[in-house]
Amino acid sequence: SGESYKVRFLDGSESEASLIGRDPVSDLAVIKVDRSDLEAIAVGSVHSVSVGENVYAIGHPYGFEWSLSRGIVSGLGRRIRGRDGNTVIPGMIQTDALINPGNSGGPLLSADGRMIGIISSIYSESGGGEGIAFAIPAETVLDVSGTIISAGKVERGWLDLLSVELNPVIAEYASLPIDKGILISETVPGGKSAAAGLKGGSAATQYGQSVIYIGGDVITALDGERIEDYDDYFAFFFSSHPGDKVDVTVLRDGAEMTIEDVELIKQDEGNIRWIAR
Repeated sequence: SGESYKVRFLDGSESEASLIGRDPVSDLAVIKVDRSDLEAIAVGSVHSVSVGENVYAIGHPYGFEWSLSRGIVSGLGRRIRGRDGNTVIPGMIQTDALINPGNSGGPLLSADGRMIGIISSIYSESGGGEGIAFAIPAETVLDVSGTIISAGKVERGWLDLLSVELNPVIAEYASLPIDKGILISETVPGGKSAAAGLKGGSAATQYGQSVIYIGGDVITALDGERIEDYDDYFAFFFSSHPGDKVDVTVLRDGAEMTIEDVELIKQDEGNIRWIAR
């Protein structure tokens, strides 16, 4: 925070702005402009639009200022991997509106002119407009920005354990009755997960370039939400906070059981550990 920027408005005027904070995971930031004549855009809801409806994107593609493109909502509730690789942004809006470099950060508008999202990323090999575009839904934008304004940053929760995404190879080797879920290889000694009763494995096994331990719990649900893979796992933590308590359903000795009130740690405490696919 404290960094300075200039903001240019539609009428050509400019104002100094300061950075309040940023969230690298969602690629959102909040800046402050000291002007009293600004009017906030009307904000809509992703729940008010359906696949096939017209949407509009405003931005500065390739430097062409205030460009407007039209498309439709191609999909809702998409999950997109964050830039760090170990987060998933849930609920993204997919659109075929023509998006190019310079549109990111611009609004995605519904047919009645309400902002339903902010353009975030482009699924394209060349970075051009032939790709699939995604927007962060307005609800997520408001939640993240509100947290930044109140706290200056966004802190998310995490389970302090070494996790491995289950697959048929591991399941067969470990004689497990399921091949989907998150295997707990190790827990942090004295950590929150261990204290709550989650158990890691005991039999060391070579897995690619890593050594994992099998025989431990397999996470199958968090707060009742089924967890089948890392996308489910990472998406769950996107809206979580350190200190939150979650109910962790695990498969242990062939039967499911739920460990209640497992406390989450900060994602930046150094105990975020997971084995890549």
